[in-house]
Amino acid sequence: MDISNRSQFIVLAAACTLLAAASATAGERSSGADFLRIEPSARAVAMGGGFGALVDDVHGLYYNPAGLATVGRTQMTATHTEWLSGMQNEFFGFAFPAGPLAWGFSGAYLHAEETERDNVGRPLSTFVVGDGVLTTGIGLRLTGRHHLGFNVKYLNRTLYHRSANGYAGDFGYQCRLQTGHGNLWRFGVVLKNVGPDMGFVQKEKLPTELEAAMAFQPSIGYRRLVTFNFSLKHGNVQDGMTATFGLEATLLSRFHVRGGYAYTPDGDEKLRVGFGVDLFEAGRVDFAALRIGHFSSSLFLSLTLQMEGKEGKVE
Repeated sequence: MDISNRSQFIVLAAACTLLAAASATAGERSSGADFLRIEPSARAVAMGGGFGALVDDVHGLYYNPAGLATVGRTQMTATHTEWLSGMQNEFFGFAFPAGPLAWGFSGAYLHAEETERDNVGRPLSTFVVGDGVLTTGIGLRLTGRHHLGFNVKYLNRTLYHRSANGYAGDFGYQCRLQTGHGNLWRFGVVLKNVGPDMGFVQKEKLPTELEAAMAFQPSIGYRRLVTFNFSLKHGNVQDGMTATFGLEATLLSRFHVRGGYAYTPDGDEKLRVGFGVDLFEAGRVDFAALRIGHFSSSLFLSLTLQMEGKEGKVE
């Protein structure tokens, strides 16, 4: 079996594995760890959130581990999120290239301070409610076009003096196709949060999700100044199917404006907007705002940096 046929066989086997695992979770309900849904990349949030095909940096540790395979330099990232009801989410990640593969690790922590009161409303004590996840992942470059990857996650939930632990995994695939005119198509499939039930007293299913995504970057004067992003996500029964759409336009070479829309069965999450600024070759700063329901919104601020050196990223 030559290298080309071997790669096609591996891709087919990976796709069958993803579909089989998704079918096994089709009748389950979520969720014992809904904090896993909070996205860590302001760029991805602003473009709708379906980033399984487009991710090509350290954020593959969340969106699609196959995206780690295209990391060409050591990268680090940090995101602060102002979430709902006064809660905040912190995310950090690192990625390291190593020949045809790259590996990385990340952590996220959703937290809020709560005040316990007596029956007449007087404050008694303050305690922290928090959910955390530690992730390590590997992306493998099979060929210049085909990439595979997987993540392993350790989960922890804390409420009052109680704690619950668990673990989960992600499995992903990416494909990149460039036409003769320089147009770039990207495709991705990722199965996220596969693991045993988790909870305090009554255990619940994890928010398992299967995503199929596509991105298109047309070549305009030998430059790719516009990116279109689309994805379909299928979660557990009560989540149903989610469709996301996103657009990114590059202005003045280093400034990016973004917009996205997420259609969910309950209609809560809709319009998303944001922008980003390249810090020359050092990295990028991104901002996004997400509207949830009619009265709530969340803000995301991301900083992604990369080390100087010879670029090894696959395009």
